[in-house]
Amino acid sequence: MIDLYHEVTRLDNLESACRALFGTNIKPKTIIESNIPTRRSSYTTLFEATDGAIYSLCFAHGPLVLADVRRIIKDFDTGPVKYFAPQNNAEYFKDFGLKAFKNSFPGRVLNSEDDLSFYMSLAPYNPALVRLTLKANLSKYITADPLLQKKKVQL
Repeated sequence: MIDLYHEVTRLDNLESACRALFGTNIKPKTIIESNIPTRRSSYTTLFEATDGAIYSLCFAHGPLVLADVRRIIKDFDTGPVKYFAPQNNAEYFKDFGLKAFKNSFPGRVLNSEDDLSFYMSLAPYNPALVRLTLKANLSKYITADPLLQKKKVQL
């Protein structure tokens, strides 16, 4: 009974965090794995939503930028479908990249979006919410519990 209460509370907290931090209405169904160490001071929680999509919620005790999150997702042997910007601001990464570009090169004119890609990757992104492709190979992050392994491999 306590485990069920704990699980429901974690799912509710996860839904509340996604709504408050990213302005999304994601409804978590199950937590695949929580608090996976992904860097020296960063952790990731993987969960499945009611629509069948798999999400990654990354957080760190220190700074975390978009480039770090991209690397974490790449380490999962999967790709991102969508990076959710803080407060559902669709232009967050682009605005930060443009500002950083202008600070670095005050007199230079932006020729293409490719010029911004590096500067966009420097945008602070802690916590980070990413929708993952369904081809995610999460086997190396699964705990040693055989019941969990069987459940998670089927995802």
